[in-house]
Amino acid sequence: MEELISVIIPVYNVGPFLPECLDSIINQSYKNLEIIIVNDGSTDGSRDICEKYRLMDSRIKLINQKNSGAAKARNVGIDNSSGKFLSFIDSDDYIHKDMIKILYDNIKKFNADISFCDYSIDKNEVLKNPTSIPIVLPEYEMFSRLYGKNGDKIISACVKLHKKELFNNIKFPAGKIYEDTFIIHKLIDVSKKIVYVGDKLYFYRMRSGSVTHSKYSLKQLEYLEVLLERMEFMKTKGYDYFYAREFYRYVKELKENYKKIKKYFPAETEKAFELIKEFNRSYNKNTRKLVFNKKIRLGLDIFHIRSLLIEKCGKS
Repeated sequence: MEELISVIIPVYNVGPFLPECLDSIINQSYKNLEIIIVNDGSTDGSRDICEKYRLMDSRIKLINQKNSGAAKARNVGIDNSSGKFLSFIDSDDYIHKDMIKILYDNIKKFNADISFCDYSIDKNEVLKNPTSIPIVLPEYEMFSRLYGKNGDKIISACVKLHKKELFNNIKFPAGKIYEDTFIIHKLIDVSKKIVYVGDKLYFYRMRSGSVTHSKYSLKQLEYLEVLLERMEFMKTKGYDYFYAREFYRYVKELKENYKKIKKYFPAETEKAFELIKEFNRSYNKNTRKLVFNKKIRLGLDIFHIRSLLIEKCGKS
């Protein structure tokens, strides 16, 4: 008999896209699903759409809460789930009809803790016959791919099927906008085996109104928290190469956020100045100990000289 899988969908003001998302889930070839919709205080009619689907399909459980963000909504979904496995779907996206079955079959075949697939952002790219051969990825390989050009597929919770027990001591960070990025290294760390299939089974919708594709805001400074946490994690694990990669990302983000604050929030001079000081502290503490290629080193050195002048003058 098929084991119960809980599919958790946070919903907030996605009325035009929600039916396609829910249709793709209720029509999955894998049928033993518990579909948990967490309506996160929608004001655009999304709640009515969710209620309509709840009446259509007895597998759907609808939870309404005040607007608290996707991370909190996912945690609420986890707390109210009964499945042995968890899937997270963003409510403006949709999935291939066999996605959950393929991920489940692989997680069982390889006795894995996480099973994941590739994704597509091309509306016209339709996968009819998944054919890719699954591969098992050791922990070090997962971290290597995290820093590759396709690192997003490693980070995203939506392209994965997880054993529920992985979340016994791991929660999405409530109130944060980079909820997947905050926990991916922790999930990799507690997983004994992870299996990947290269078929594009998840269809990701790029839209300007989404949280991660909106114009720059000060909330995006939270990404610096992620990088600091992962730097410490890699240091503790003894992964010096990944620690260096995280450090480079961190100082690069300090530099880029400084420029964006100056451009979009000129009144926040103190916040911009704090980024400059943090860049200089981090540079002095770490850069000379780590190995970078000449181009990266030169870029860091030039910005460091400029940052020292800014800090000395006491203004940004």
